[in-house]
Amino acid sequence: MLTELAGCIIQRILDYRKRITLIGDYSKGKNNSLNDFIYRRNMEISEKIIKKSIRIKAPAEIAWKTWTTHEGLKAFIGVENDIEIKIGGKFEIYFLMDNPLGLRGSEGCKVLSYLPKEMLSFSWNAPPQYKDVRESKYKAWVVVIFKSIEENETEVTLSHLGWPAEKKWEDVFNYFEKAWSHVFNDFERLFLDVK
Repeated sequence: MLTELAGCIIQRILDYRKRITLIGDYSKGKNNSLNDFIYRRNMEISEKIIKKSIRIKAPAEIAWKTWTTHEGLKAFIGVENDIEIKIGGKFEIYFLMDNPLGLRGSEGCKVLSYLPKEMLSFSWNAPPQYKDVRESKYKAWVVVIFKSIEENETEVTLSHLGWPAEKKWEDVFNYFEKAWSHVFNDFERLFLDVK
């Protein structure tokens, strides 16, 4: 049932994002140019999705806390972060602490929605090395599903979607295809080390 619900939510987000993208930023008086607004308003979103899935030997509650707390993320990603599990709360992970503010990682990313111990979604930006894409201010989004298989086994599935159908985003897509594999390897290793 949760998988069907998540699929429905993802599809509705895709449909919505295809029609209107990020208009809320402009209605709140942010300092964005009219050209940037028109560019983002007319952006076509592709159907591309990065999907990663893993089963770990831990209850869903533990898997959830690993993804939704400062200590949990630091345990398997190994870097500083600022996480606020509330709608619109921060979901910022700082991979490059020596970089200037704004170029350290996922600054500006936010929690989009969540179901405690079941699902988390957050916006996700391009890494600093993809300057043109990062400066567009557009963020794709990530949905993480926590499905309890048995009392002490959980399937964790990540879907990274909302990819603009533009050539300049292809390198970013390819980057995250590899990066999420590394993240999931580290996540799995965390639970192998617990034994």
